Amino acid sequence: MRLETIRTICAELGISRATVYRLVQELNLQTYKRRGDRESYVDIDAIQEARQFQPQRPDAAPAVPATILMPAAVPAQPPARTDDGRPIMVAAIIPHPGNEQAVLMTGRVRADERVWSWVGGHVHQGEEPATAVLREVNEELAVQGARVVRLLGTVDTHVDASPYWGRRFSGGYRSFNFLLSVESPDVQVIDHEELSNAEWLPLDRVAEELAPLPNELREPALRFAREAVGVGAASVKKQ
Repeated sequence: MRLETIRTICAELGISRATVYRLVQELNLQTYKRRGDRESYVDIDAIQEARQFQPQRPDAAPAVPATILMPAAVPAQPPARTDDGRPIMVAAIIPHPGNEQAVLMTGRVRADERVWSWVGGHVHQGEEPATAVLREVNEELAVQGARVVRLLGTVDTHVDASPYWGRRFSGGYRSFNFLLSVESPDVQVIDHEELSNAEWLPLDRVAEELAPLPNELREPALRFAREAVGVGAASVKKQ
């Protein structure tokens, strides 16, 4: 057994973090940590051997990239799932209320790794997306004066997101991404079962933390973050 960090495994074998996480789950591999080290270690030999005997699926359909939709209006009461069974989600992109180029992100623990994402969650059956995103924010965080500003865009994707957010996202998802404002930068986590922490991250750090995501998921998130920071800075100057 040769233990290496997930980052090293990705570089040495030329595979993505998503592939490593999937193989760890499929092979029921043990992950290890060194005291004082945030990195997770996995048996690289087991990963390499498993990849040599991956079943070939010539009939498998190619991955469908994410599509960013910019609807004129949000459906008033969308169903909880798409016609093909993918979950319908909402996400809150919240710029720092001060004149800082930062957005609010939350940390979630998956496979011994902290995965950063927006505040958000599922839309309930018959629930308006704008109502859903405020509900999710107030269920997960203690913030002051959260308010929906507008819809930034809708992401519709079939990309497998299960290594990052759980098995229910294996077929992709549809997400309404809203720009929200808050009155104070003071934020506290309420839902400790879902979240490990919440922080204001500058754009370069956002790009760094989202780097493990597939490009189809990462690029829309970065686009929304840049737009939110620009809008947030402008609104602060007007006050």
